[in-house]
Amino acid sequence: MIGTAEAEVQGGSPTAAGACSVYFDFPATSGAMPIARAAAAAASVADRLYVYGGVGVDNQPLSDMYIFDAGAGPSPPWRRLSGKSPGCDMTRANVPPGKC
Repeated sequence: MIGTAEAEVQGGSPTAAGACSVYFDFPATSGAMPIARAAAAAASVADRLYVYGGVGVDNQPLSDMYIFDAGAGPSPPWRRLSGKSPGCDMTRANVPPGKC
């Protein structure tokens, strides 16, 4: 837990019960940003973040992939990769061997 003084240093504000909320300023980005999702796979390599799949807000499985290039200047771009998905059924716990 972050104390009140630490929260103020990090840009947060103290709340009633001594806890605090921390707020972040995110840089402006460009490109096609991915939709909100849960249970996605993500990996960072150098200055790039790769995001694959997950579950959309409507509980539908997603099989898209995005790259965020954080080292690309003051307004870093999101880019959606195109191509065919392996067709993984992300709604099942047991995927048959060779399926994905």
